[in-house]
Amino acid sequence: MHQSNALCCIFLIASALVNKEQLIAVLSEDFIWKVPGAFELKGLDAFYDELSEHQVDIKQIVINDNIFTW
Repeated sequence: MHQSNALCCIFLIASALVNKEQLIAVLSEDFIWKVPGAFELKGLDAFYDELSEHQVDIKQIVINDNIFTW
């Protein structure tokens, strides 16, 4: 697996699990999460707080295609 694909998988899993240690391992402190037309989160802590506020129990993640471009 290409390193960037591995990081994407870690990001997805860490986000789903709301795992701050894993998010710290793959995101920079100046990370920005943009939801066009809705909101923008600046920084890892803001992203983590948003995930924590809306955490749900996820039983399975299926990745059919790599939608990330570099």
